[in-house]
Amino acid sequence: MQTDLDTLSSAMKQGTMGQWASSIGDYMQVSSTSVSEGDEVVLNPSGNYDSLTLTLKDSSGTETTKTFSSTDSPVYSDTDGSYTVVGAMATKNGVSSACNYSVYRLISGVQSGTSGASLVASDGTTYPTSSVTQIIK
Repeated sequence: MQTDLDTLSSAMKQGTMGQWASSIGDYMQVSSTSVSEGDEVVLNPSGNYDSLTLTLKDSSGTETTKTFSSTDSPVYSDTDGSYTVVGAMATKNGVSSACNYSVYRLISGVQSGTSGASLVASDGTTYPTSSVTQIIK
């Protein structure tokens, strides 16, 4: 009976790993400010705006800003390095206010461990599946 239970448990874990493996190439939303090649930051202003500004910091501490007009897609796609999101602002009629944002990490792999499956971001950072709030294509 124990052998049958072990076999069933193993099959269930493999099925879960298979399901997670199908998400490779998709994006996972995680509570992170890290952004690396292939990742996206989606800006979520609370109202109308004239422009949005995303501030990023590289590993040397140099800050870079990316500005989006109201006609641009409010999505920053990283193509050239590793950054930390410092913050985002929305500006309307010259008045700035904080802007929410969500980080979506590109899923490049899946790992199995004693605590279950973990998803691997493009920079090698692993996230337990329990910390992933959303997966999008």
